[in-house]
Amino acid sequence: MFGNWSSLPTTGPDGGSQIYKYKGPLIFPGYNPSSPPSDPSFTIPPGERSFYSYFAKIRRATDVTRQHLDVLNVSVSHNVPVTDLVGGGTEWLPEDDDKIWSERQTELLIENHVANEVMARLRRDVKLGHMYKFFQCLEMVLPYYGTPEECAAAEMEKEKEREQQQQQQRKQEEERGNDKMDIDSADSPSNDNGKRPASGEASGSHHTAKKDRASPESELQEKKEDKFSMPERFRDDLVKNFVEPICWGHGVRVYPPRPAPKFHLQCSKFSTHLNYHIHLTPMDPQEARSGLVDGPVLGIQIRHEHAFRALSDPAAAIKKRRKKLMAAALAAKMPPTPEEEAAHVDGTPQDVVGTTREIVALLSMAQLRAKEGITERKVRFRAIGKEDGSYWEDVFMVTSLHHHISISHLRVSKPYLRFLKTGKLPNKEHLFIREGGWEKLELQKTRYWSLLDPKERAEGARALVAVLKWLTRKEGKGLGKHIPPHSLVFVLVIYT
Repeated sequence: MFGNWSSLPTTGPDGGSQIYKYKGPLIFPGYNPSSPPSDPSFTIPPGERSFYSYFAKIRRATDVTRQHLDVLNVSVSHNVPVTDLVGGGTEWLPEDDDKIWSERQTELLIENHVANEVMARLRRDVKLGHMYKFFQCLEMVLPYYGTPEECAAAEMEKEKEREQQQQQQRKQEEERGNDKMDIDSADSPSNDNGKRPASGEASGSHHTAKKDRASPESELQEKKEDKFSMPERFRDDLVKNFVEPICWGHGVRVYPPRPAPKFHLQCSKFSTHLNYHIHLTPMDPQEARSGLVDGPVLGIQIRHEHAFRALSDPAAAIKKRRKKLMAAALAAKMPPTPEEEAAHVDGTPQDVVGTTREIVALLSMAQLRAKEGITERKVRFRAIGKEDGSYWEDVFMVTSLHHHISISHLRVSKPYLRFLKTGKLPNKEHLFIREGGWEKLELQKTRYWSLLDPKERAEGARALVAVLKWLTRKEGKGLGKHIPPHSLVFVLVIYT
């Protein structure tokens, strides 16, 4: 009965809440390539020795520039309908007569305040079902994101406080000016010896001056307190407990990456930001009990950034910040450079770093899926959902930003993956190569759905179900599929 107490906000010694809401606008940065990616020879900038040496200089995601993405022939499409990601048809969208989907939809459409009342044992007529943990995590996240009306009211209160502080400072300055005039007069304070008081015998006005001199520190403390302070694990748990119950109905589960996610580029290995892998549970009971899984089917990438601005060179900005050459006040007064203005697309910052992390994570999963039949750390690598005999690989990933989720889809060819691993270009006379387009990396992203809004999270769950149904369309249609002959009888007994 006390399980819900952990969601109560913590308080400091003065009894004030330590929760500082996010007050800025929710920005969803995008990326548009500077030129159409159509170079099958992967031409590198002049002055570089080779393709490999050009990318071997990268140490972190912030070192990647638009030129790197142009060399990789990256194209990005935003706000793509989920039906376009699964073949362009509506057959994979869940119907209302689907029992499992109707249960998840009913649970997700429960209002947030109603779910809080159910968890507080105030209502018993509503069942949260499989989404109980999701609503527990949602209760932890809600206090950190206010409504637009709350943000506007907070800004008005802040302006009033600033005006009051300015008035107090003016009064204190006037009082200090009067104190100086009194010191110059004949009625200046003195001690018993007729001398002015020592530093330890200062009057109250001098104490006020010391407090005034300390005011910048108090302002700095206020700035620190105003900083958005939601723990990252709150967002991790929110997304994980949203995706996991939806996966249960399709024979897949959410796991932390068992092999460390790495992106292989010839002799180099790059660390990949990937929070979870979604794997398929094998139908063989012995394999399932041993912990063996197939896949990966999808990935989950959770971003914790919440402030974005357009910069043509993010690496240079970070170096300036490390050297403390970019002061906040100076940056506010300086007009934007032409390069920074050109980096905006419809008022949205160019997200080079975020796009790089998404592409690298998707490519790392594509490389794992290409290791067909190899087992490593109880993961049997399989390209689940791939068409037989196809040269194209479709990789999906759930991405999260703020309290929203989106679905990313990367279409990459088999010769492209081989080029990244070996550095050798394919045979130009091959029929698939002659058709063209094998050298492109096509990243498609759906819109973002808010997990705080019941209708939007239900719509996002509907899109995720469509992707899962499309990926697992060939799995589980027959009990004998992927099952050794000696265990077939045992499985038939269990299912009957």
